[in-house]
Amino acid sequence: MCRTTSRLGYLDNLRIFVTILVVAHHAGQAYGPTGGDWPIFEEVRAPWLLPFFATNAAWFMGLFFLLSGYFTPASFDRKGAKAFLKDRFVRLGLPIVLFWSPILGIYEYRAAQTEQSFVTWFVTDYVLGANMEVGHLWFLVHLLFYSLAYAAWRRWRGSATTAGTAAPTTGQLVAYGLALTVVTYLVRIGFPIDRWIWIAGVFPSEVAHLPQYLSLFFIGITAGRNRWFETISARFGLQLFGIAIALVAFVYLYLLVIRNYVSFGFETGGPSWGSFRYSLLEAAICISMCLGLPVFFREALNRQNDFLKQLAAGAYTVYIIHFLILVTIQGLLLRFALSPTTKFAVATLTATALCFLCAHLLRKVPGLTRVL
Repeated sequence: MCRTTSRLGYLDNLRIFVTILVVAHHAGQAYGPTGGDWPIFEEVRAPWLLPFFATNAAWFMGLFFLLSGYFTPASFDRKGAKAFLKDRFVRLGLPIVLFWSPILGIYEYRAAQTEQSFVTWFVTDYVLGANMEVGHLWFLVHLLFYSLAYAAWRRWRGSATTAGTAAPTTGQLVAYGLALTVVTYLVRIGFPIDRWIWIAGVFPSEVAHLPQYLSLFFIGITAGRNRWFETISARFGLQLFGIAIALVAFVYLYLLVIRNYVSFGFETGGPSWGSFRYSLLEAAICISMCLGLPVFFREALNRQNDFLKQLAAGAYTVYIIHFLILVTIQGLLLRFALSPTTKFAVATLTATALCFLCAHLLRKVPGLTRVL
């Protein structure tokens, strides 16, 4: 099997890793102490999954937005406004519509426990009642709106104007981190973590993390135009990655050990110093991981082979379809008397393998590669 080194192969490898982490994160929803909703619920929970959720939530979706923004300017330049928007509506809009009707609707119908027929409930309650569920595809809804905003900005400006912006310095990262902390804290006074709302009826959002997602997407645009991931020095990037690992280790140590003896008062929302401290901790993890991890992959994991290229090509499809496969596996595991950690491992490994296999097969169907 041929091995190659690609200038951006490390970013493909990074996307594979973060996509697998998303599958693992959702696998843990059934087996760990989580504040989110999930169709499968196990009575016995694994406490170690709490810091797993907390540290993931601090950065991994933010990194997805940063990477999406990173490739947006080149895509717009290559395709032009009309083709860019058409591609966004096909790649982002169609999966949203398909999961709205009727796939995620089936799960909502079962949870509603209504005597209405599915068709009647779907039309009157789900669609007309504005109770549609997009689940994990909220990310695609955000990307679609952000892409529309970028296209509008490019039309207004006439051309891209973010070239010439060097990779950020330590001082600039500290300034951004403090600004993100303050804005996040203020937002979380009214919208704590895990509280979801539909903004204007069309924009599903966990508002607590919205400042991070918005800012990183548009920072990603500047980063992509100026090739930050390629120009950040190895020393600086690996230092950031080291800081990220240390902060993640602290969260695990605090939640599993330290807080049994002393509490630092971390809170997920409200007008308190505990909420401010948690906002600061998340901002530090987010910034150090989102800039440090790509450099780590660039320096250590920039080699690809045919197998990794296939995985990278299917990563987006895996994100879209993993919910269905994962929930099915978790449902089957309900009948087995296994520890939550064992079930988590089995669900993660099995779902990951099946998702990438299904993604590979789906992408062979004529026409689906335009969407998947």
